[in-house]
Amino acid sequence: MMMSQKITSEIQRAVVDPGGRFVIIQIRVHSEVITMASIYAPNTDDPKFIQDLALQMTLGGDTNCVLDDVADRGKPRSTSKMAQALSTAMADLGVCDIWRVCHPREQQFSFYAIVHDSFSRTDLAMISLSLLYGVEGIEYLARQISDHSPLKLEITLKDVPVGPKRWHLNQQLLNDQSFKDMISKEIKFLEINEPTALSPQVLWESLKAYLRGIILAYSSTQKKRYLMELVNLEHNLSSAESSYYKQDTPESYSEWLKIHKELDNLSTKKAEYSLARTKARYYAQGDRAGRVLAWQLKCEATEGLIPSIQLENGQVTLDPKNINDRFVKFYKELYSTHQIRDTDGTHNFLDNIQIPQLSEETRDLLEGQITEEEILQVIFTTPRKRIGEPL
Repeated sequence: MMMSQKITSEIQRAVVDPGGRFVIIQIRVHSEVITMASIYAPNTDDPKFIQDLALQMTLGGDTNCVLDDVADRGKPRSTSKMAQALSTAMADLGVCDIWRVCHPREQQFSFYAIVHDSFSRTDLAMISLSLLYGVEGIEYLARQISDHSPLKLEITLKDVPVGPKRWHLNQQLLNDQSFKDMISKEIKFLEINEPTALSPQVLWESLKAYLRGIILAYSSTQKKRYLMELVNLEHNLSSAESSYYKQDTPESYSEWLKIHKELDNLSTKKAEYSLARTKARYYAQGDRAGRVLAWQLKCEATEGLIPSIQLENGQVTLDPKNINDRFVKFYKELYSTHQIRDTDGTHNFLDNIQIPQLSEETRDLLEGQITEEEILQVIFTTPRKRIGEPL
């Protein structure tokens, strides 16, 4: 694995297979941390090799198998177990065959087997779906020395806007009596909106969004109050210390100790909050549980990732900012209020609709009481496997 000296990068970790099958490095290029791997798969149909390869990554090399036996092989054959394992691993890791993404309908081969007189595309470059936006181009070069074609991949790493972080409730607020009183008062939101709610689920989600806004406003006020108190105490402590040095009286010393104690109590509260966050993170993300949770979150993020969309003009964009802007525009137009101008046509349509009505006899029959004979008839005609036998 070779890298140009012109690229400003920092190698954070390197893993070399003792058997010489792969080399994996983790590098930082600008603000991106990428895992790069070069592999050489066995010539035999060995799915375990693929399963043992376990962030964002670029993966390339000779896989000795083809993903599509029709498009990637000159003489079609049945799909090997190794190719099936590779497809599964790609789905789990959230990577794609970037050459096939850029050339969905083309057929090109990277390897020629003289013994079997067959062409195939076994040299692949796989990258994370989150890096698709930076792909400038990919192409197979001419075979010169080796019997494999070199694969050239150009990636430009851009500064991707970082979305908002996941919000977590500050559990220290649960010890604040004024906060609990405020939540008890604001939770009347349920009683006010319950009659007009579409469903209990919608009401519950609305309450959570409403309370989140209230909690954020309360937390912001508390933080501003804390910072203001901290600045005032630091200023008063400096003044009291200077006064004590100059006057050297018991009163100035007592004042200095008082302010120092208040500042110490304020710092202790901040330390308690940081310690509580640390414990919560430790208990929620132990060594093994954290790995499982991180893997599940990675798979969930990969499944929900939209790497590309097709615009109105038919062009496909991979830029995350353009994708986000297009979705924002789409949902704004979808949920914006459009005034209906043709009111006459609406009234004419509704006036011509003939809505069927129940007759008085049918209405009385539906609203009448259920008799004992009807209940017994239903019980005896229902299969015994579904209900117990009547007494």
